[in-house]
Amino acid sequence: MILLKITDIKSAMAHLLVRGSFDTFYLDSADVTTFVNLSMRGRRNRMWYDSDVQEENGSLSELVRWEEIKSMIFSFIKGDRTPTTMKIALKADDEWAENMLKTSGVAGKYLEQKPDLFVHFRYEQNRLCVVTGISYRQFTMDKQIEFAWDEAVRQYFRQLGIAFF
Repeated sequence: MILLKITDIKSAMAHLLVRGSFDTFYLDSADVTTFVNLSMRGRRNRMWYDSDVQEENGSLSELVRWEEIKSMIFSFIKGDRTPTTMKIALKADDEWAENMLKTSGVAGKYLEQKPDLFVHFRYEQNRLCVVTGISYRQFTMDKQIEFAWDEAVRQYFRQLGIAFF
Protein backbone atom coordinates (compact mmCIF):
# COMPACT_ATOMS: atom_id res chain seq x y z
CA MET A 1 0.00 0.00 0.00
CA ILE A 2 1.30 3.41 -0.95
CA LEU A 3 0.04 6.96 -0.60
CA LEU A 4 0.50 9.32 -3.53
CA LYS A 5 -0.05 13.01 -2.87
CA ILE A 6 -1.30 14.45 -6.15
CA THR A 7 0.17 17.85 -6.97
CA ASP A 8 -1.88 18.57 -10.12
CA ILE A 9 -5.43 17.99 -8.90
CA LYS A 10 -7.07 19.41 -12.02
CA SER A 11 -5.25 16.98 -14.33
CA ALA A 12 -5.93 14.00 -12.07
CA MET A 13 -9.63 14.84 -11.80
CA ALA A 14 -9.85 15.20 -15.59
CA HIS A 15 -8.40 11.69 -15.96
CA LEU A 16 -10.78 10.35 -13.35
CA LEU A 17 -14.03 12.11 -14.30
CA VAL A 18 -13.75 13.16 -17.95
CA ARG A 19 -11.21 11.07 -19.83
CA GLY A 20 -11.28 7.30 -20.21
CA SER A 21 -8.17 6.63 -18.13
CA PHE A 22 -10.00 4.57 -15.49
CA ASP A 23 -13.03 3.44 -17.51
CA THR A 24 -12.19 -0.27 -17.37
CA PHE A 25 -12.02 -0.22 -13.57
CA TYR A 26 -15.03 -1.20 -11.50
CA LEU A 27 -16.65 1.08 -8.94
CA ASP A 28 -16.34 -0.41 -5.48
CA SER A 29 -17.71 2.63 -3.66
CA ALA A 30 -18.07 6.38 -3.90
CA ASP A 31 -18.90 8.94 -1.23
CA VAL A 32 -19.16 12.58 -2.27
CA THR A 33 -20.21 15.45 -0.04
CA THR A 34 -21.35 18.76 -1.47
CA PHE A 35 -24.49 20.35 0.01
CA VAL A 36 -25.66 16.75 0.64
CA ASN A 37 -23.89 13.41 0.79
CA LEU A 38 -24.03 11.06 -2.19
CA SER A 39 -23.06 7.49 -1.35
CA MET A 40 -22.85 4.69 -3.92
CA ARG A 41 -21.86 1.09 -3.84
CA GLY A 42 -20.84 -0.44 -7.12
CA ARG A 43 -22.98 -3.58 -6.92
CA ARG A 44 -25.25 -3.94 -9.94
CA ASN A 45 -28.96 -4.41 -9.25
CA ARG A 46 -29.83 -7.01 -11.88
CA MET A 47 -33.54 -6.82 -10.99
CA TRP A 48 -33.63 -3.26 -12.36
CA TYR A 49 -32.94 -4.44 -15.93
CA ASP A 50 -35.67 -5.67 -18.26
CA SER A 51 -35.43 -9.36 -19.10
CA ASP A 52 -34.52 -8.47 -22.72
CA VAL A 53 -31.58 -6.37 -21.56
CA GLN A 54 -30.47 -9.15 -19.21
CA GLU A 55 -30.52 -11.66 -22.08
CA GLU A 56 -28.62 -9.32 -24.42
CA ASN A 57 -26.08 -8.51 -21.72
CA GLY A 58 -25.88 -11.89 -20.04
CA SER A 59 -22.34 -11.06 -19.15
CA LEU A 60 -23.19 -8.00 -17.07
CA SER A 61 -20.62 -7.85 -14.32
CA GLU A 62 -21.58 -7.83 -10.67
CA LEU A 63 -19.87 -4.45 -10.24
CA VAL A 64 -20.54 -1.52 -12.55
CA ARG A 65 -17.70 -0.20 -14.63
CA TRP A 66 -16.43 3.27 -13.81
CA GLU A 67 -17.36 4.43 -17.33
CA GLU A 68 -21.04 3.63 -16.55
CA ILE A 69 -21.20 5.84 -13.46
CA LYS A 70 -18.57 8.58 -13.68
CA SER A 71 -20.84 11.01 -15.55
CA MET A 72 -23.37 10.88 -12.68
CA ILE A 73 -20.69 11.75 -10.15
CA PHE A 74 -19.27 14.46 -12.41
CA SER A 75 -22.76 15.99 -12.76
CA PHE A 76 -23.18 15.91 -9.00
CA ILE A 77 -19.95 17.83 -8.29
CA LYS A 78 -19.93 20.12 -11.33
CA GLY A 79 -20.25 23.77 -10.44
CA ASP A 80 -18.47 26.71 -8.87
CA ARG A 81 -17.65 24.98 -5.60
CA THR A 82 -15.56 21.88 -5.06
CA PRO A 83 -16.89 19.03 -2.93
CA THR A 84 -16.19 19.10 0.78
CA THR A 85 -14.99 15.51 0.51
CA MET A 86 -14.85 12.88 -2.18
CA LYS A 87 -13.81 9.26 -1.74
CA ILE A 88 -13.84 6.94 -4.73
CA ALA A 89 -12.62 3.35 -4.57
CA LEU A 90 -11.98 1.66 -7.92
CA LYS A 91 -11.19 -2.03 -8.41
CA ALA A 92 -8.90 -2.98 -11.28
CA ASP A 93 -10.28 -5.12 -14.05
CA ASP A 94 -8.50 -8.53 -14.14
CA GLU A 95 -7.25 -8.09 -17.71
CA TRP A 96 -5.96 -4.57 -17.05
CA ALA A 97 -4.22 -5.68 -13.85
CA GLU A 98 -2.63 -8.68 -15.55
CA ASN A 99 -1.27 -6.45 -18.34
CA MET A 100 0.11 -3.95 -15.82
CA LEU A 101 1.79 -6.72 -13.79
CA LYS A 102 3.37 -8.57 -16.74
CA THR A 103 6.63 -6.63 -16.63
CA SER A 104 6.99 -7.14 -12.88
CA GLY A 105 7.28 -10.90 -13.12
CA VAL A 106 4.34 -11.60 -10.79
CA ALA A 107 1.59 -12.00 -13.41
CA GLY A 108 1.60 -15.77 -12.86
CA LYS A 109 1.15 -15.37 -9.11
CA TYR A 110 -1.58 -12.81 -9.76
CA LEU A 111 -3.44 -15.26 -12.01
CA GLU A 112 -3.15 -18.00 -9.37
CA GLN A 113 -4.27 -15.89 -6.42
CA LYS A 114 -6.57 -13.36 -8.14
CA PRO A 115 -6.48 -10.74 -5.38
CA ASP A 116 -8.60 -7.62 -5.79
CA LEU A 117 -6.45 -4.59 -6.63
CA PHE A 118 -7.73 -1.14 -5.67
CA VAL A 119 -7.02 2.52 -6.27
CA HIS A 120 -8.64 4.83 -3.70
CA PHE A 121 -9.02 8.53 -4.55
CA ARG A 122 -9.58 10.82 -1.57
CA TYR A 123 -10.19 14.54 -1.93
CA GLU A 124 -10.62 16.75 1.13
CA GLN A 125 -9.39 20.14 2.32
CA ASN A 126 -8.29 20.98 -1.23
CA ARG A 127 -5.92 17.99 -1.32
CA LEU A 128 -6.08 14.86 -3.42
CA CYS A 129 -4.42 11.62 -2.35
CA VAL A 130 -4.41 8.22 -3.98
CA VAL A 131 -3.90 5.07 -1.95
CA THR A 132 -3.33 1.66 -3.48
CA GLY A 133 -4.78 -1.43 -1.90
CA ILE A 134 -5.00 -5.16 -2.30
CA SER A 135 -7.43 -7.72 -0.93
CA TYR A 136 -6.30 -11.33 -0.95
CA ARG A 137 -8.74 -14.21 -0.96
CA GLN A 138 -6.40 -16.23 1.29
CA PHE A 139 -3.86 -15.12 3.86
CA THR A 140 -0.32 -14.78 2.55
CA MET A 141 2.93 -13.36 3.84
CA ASP A 142 4.18 -12.87 0.26
CA LYS A 143 3.96 -9.18 -0.64
CA GLN A 144 5.34 -9.44 -4.20
CA ILE A 145 1.98 -8.77 -5.88
CA GLU A 146 1.32 -5.83 -3.56
CA PHE A 147 4.71 -4.25 -4.29
CA ALA A 148 4.26 -4.83 -8.03
CA TRP A 149 0.77 -3.27 -7.90
CA ASP A 150 2.11 -0.21 -6.09
CA GLU A 151 4.79 0.24 -8.74
CA ALA A 152 2.32 -0.36 -11.59
CA VAL A 153 0.07 2.40 -10.27
CA ARG A 154 3.04 4.78 -9.98
CA GLN A 155 4.04 4.00 -13.55
CA TYR A 156 0.48 4.42 -14.82
CA PHE A 157 0.14 7.82 -13.17
CA ARG A 158 3.48 8.90 -14.66
CA GLN A 159 2.29 7.67 -18.07
CA LEU A 160 -0.89 9.74 -17.70
CA GLY A 161 1.15 12.79 -16.69
CA ILE A 162 -0.39 12.97 -13.22
CA ALA A 163 2.17 14.60 -10.95
CA PHE A 164 2.59 13.23 -7.42
CA PHE A 165 5.07 12.89 -4.61
